[in-house]
Amino acid sequence: MKDVAIDRRADRKKRRIHKRQNEILDSAKQHFLARHYKSVTIEDIAEEALVSRATIYSYFKNKNELYGAVVLRDTETLTGSIMAALETGASLADNLRRATNAYMDFFGEHPEYFRELSFHYFPGRQEKLPADIAARIDEKLAMAMARIQHCIEHGISNGEARPVDARAAALALWGHWMGYAHITIIGYARKFGSTEEKIFRTGADAFLSGLITPSTDVEE
Repeated sequence: MKDVAIDRRADRKKRRIHKRQNEILDSAKQHFLARHYKSVTIEDIAEEALVSRATIYSYFKNKNELYGAVVLRDTETLTGSIMAALETGASLADNLRRATNAYMDFFGEHPEYFRELSFHYFPGRQEKLPADIAARIDEKLAMAMARIQHCIEHGISNGEARPVDARAAALALWGHWMGYAHITIIGYARKFGSTEEKIFRTGADAFLSGLITPSTDVEE
C-alpha cells in the first residue's frame, strides 16, 4: 500500500508539472503571436501565466528554448493526430484520406503554426531553435512520415497501391499538404474562388488517383 501511495503522489506531482508547463507555453504562445520575438520578455510571459520568472526558468533555460517548446508542442499535436488517423487493417485509401483530414483539421485550428511559428527555425530567420529541440521536431515529423510510408508499403504489398517508391510517395503527400496550407495562407484559395477544404480534398483525391489501384479504392 505504501508503494501505491508513493506512486499516486508522484503521478499527481507529474500532472501538476505538466499543467504548469502548458500554462506557461500557452502564455508564451500568445505573446509570440502578438508581438515580434525580440520584443517579448520572460517577464511578460510570467505575468500572463501568473508565475514568477524563477518558475519559468525552472522549466526553460531561456526565451529561445521556451519558443522552441511552443513549436515542439504544436508539432507533436500535428504529428500525433496524423499517426492516430492511420488505423491497422483499414484500406490505404481510407487511411490517407483520414491523415489528410487530420492535417487539414490541424491547419484549421492552428493556422498560426504555419504563418508565424513553424517557419521560425527555417534557414534565413534571425533566430534559430536550439539544436536539441530542432532535432526533436525533425524526429516527430520523420516518425509521422515513416508511418505514412509504412501504410503505402503495406498497400503495395497487398495490391491496393501501384508499385512506387513508398518513401518518395509519403514525402510527396506531405509536400502536397504543405503546399495547400501555403497557398491558403497567402490568399490564393480566395483569389481563385476556392476554399481551404476543397483544395485539401481535391489535392488528396488527385494524389490517390495516381497511387491507388482503381478497383481497391472505396469512397468513404
